[in-house]
Amino acid sequence: AEALGFYDRVKEIYSAQLSADDYRFAALYNNTAQSLLRMNDAKRAGEYFEKSLVLLEKMEEVQSEIATCHANLAICLIAQKKFDEARENLERSEALFASLPGDPHADSMLATRGQLEYMLGNFVQAAEYYKRAATNIENRFGRNQYYARACRNCAKALEAAGNKEEAERWLRFADSAKDRR
Repeated sequence: AEALGFYDRVKEIYSAQLSADDYRFAALYNNTAQSLLRMNDAKRAGEYFEKSLVLLEKMEEVQSEIATCHANLAICLIAQKKFDEARENLERSEALFASLPGDPHADSMLATRGQLEYMLGNFVQAAEYYKRAATNIENRFGRNQYYARACRNCAKALEAAGNKEEAERWLRFADSAKDRR
């Protein structure tokens, strides 16, 4: 909440010194949205992600930022149970990330897609998205806390799909990340 006050001050300064379509406004809107998400205000956070997206889509060479913004917007939409809109944003994000091989932000999109599929009862698909996220995270950063989270989510989806043995295996993967801290 304290950050939001600072972001308001930054917006005043930017408004006085920058053109309205400057990249820094998109970054400011993204940061504001992230703070609102942490405060569990998904509706307002989504509005700021949309503002950021409008600016980003007018720019060149910001495909990663656009893809990430679509994934972040999907998180807000899932929280509001607007699943069709969330899916549309995730599909846009996934298509953009497909043209950006190795972009680490894609892992967040995969995990968000897993969350959406889980909430829709598509447990096998959810597990596949979580597996992809976990594998990417492990390959890029090792078995860290985000890897462990993706593994736990994968295990939860596998268990919901009725595959307890595979779920237990993914829980062991998650536990192996804890051992490496």
